[in-house]
Amino acid sequence: MGGRMTIKLPKYVSGFEDRHGKIRLRFRRAGISRYFENAYGTKEFTAEYEHYLSGDIGNRATARSIIPRSIDDLVRQYYSSNDFGGNPDTKARNRTIIGRFQALHGHRPVATCPFEKLDAYIASVAVKQPNGKGGPGAAQKARKQLKRLFRYAVKIGWINKNPVDFVEPIKTNSTGFHTWTEREIEQYRAYHKLGTQARLALEIYLWTGKRRGDGIGLGRQHVHGDYLRGRDEKTKKPWRIKMAPALKEAIAAMPENNQMSFIVTAYGLPFSKKGFGNRFRKWCDEAGLHHCTAHGLRKAIMRRMAQLGVNQPGMKSISLHSDDREVATYTAQANQERLADDAIDRLVEGENWLTQINGLDSKDDKSVAI
Repeated sequence: MGGRMTIKLPKYVSGFEDRHGKIRLRFRRAGISRYFENAYGTKEFTAEYEHYLSGDIGNRATARSIIPRSIDDLVRQYYSSNDFGGNPDTKARNRTIIGRFQALHGHRPVATCPFEKLDAYIASVAVKQPNGKGGPGAAQKARKQLKRLFRYAVKIGWINKNPVDFVEPIKTNSTGFHTWTEREIEQYRAYHKLGTQARLALEIYLWTGKRRGDGIGLGRQHVHGDYLRGRDEKTKKPWRIKMAPALKEAIAAMPENNQMSFIVTAYGLPFSKKGFGNRFRKWCDEAGLHHCTAHGLRKAIMRRMAQLGVNQPGMKSISLHSDDREVATYTAQANQERLADDAIDRLVEGENWLTQINGLDSKDDKSVAI
């Protein structure tokens, strides 16, 4: 590739120059061989890579011939419809979830796919495997995607009712990713000083509330005076956020670069979502915060706003949540803490009055039999 800049390609990816002088990238792993359709460094490339890496291509579902009006046929039509929405990353994840079900049941006719099979499949996904896969959270996601898939079957007239509606949701006690505390934020800052990518990453996510994909895409092109402006990857909503002093300081402390992203790899390239997740995991581990994640910072800014009494519209203007119920968890927790504090304060202040009206002298050290 004579005179061109050398880049470090992801695992299982190789590149070569074809006879037309075009650089071609190829994924090869355990019998899987696919040429990338999208340019290296784009979000679409990352989505392709993660889909290939999942190993769900080349499985039994793709190897067999498609029977008309089977689940295989339904999945094929669903993927090409507007009902299968989302950004490339979301689509890749959902293909993986649906693909696991399709590999087992794709040959079955949609019209005769019994509720019992779906219920048994979701129950099997809910069992945590030794390799870490599965569990209640995975079962919830599988039920959600299968419900959308069979809803499409109803829409196109293949069945009258959605059988997944009769599959009970899997209950889970999980509260999701850990929400960073103020002590943990300061512990991280104490270890990762200004001028490091690790510190910059913390301040970006802590002060913008962005999801992982949006945070790694932020760069100088989003800076407009004292504000950051952009468009949300998931909801497509435009947004404007005032830059906090701590965020400005973290950006200013970094060496100048010509990249379109504030957060870059050691090679000066933008992170993929998975790559950033792995790197941030390492930064948290270095600071002794093994249970903390980047998504937990998004939850931390929500916690802060709730504790400071920011109303739900204000919280949603930062998080870009669409539903009040999505932020109600944070406000409910903050309200419980505030109300409990107030209740104890009132009890302490009223203790003497309570003893007097009950005919007791609070100054006497007496026991009262009940």
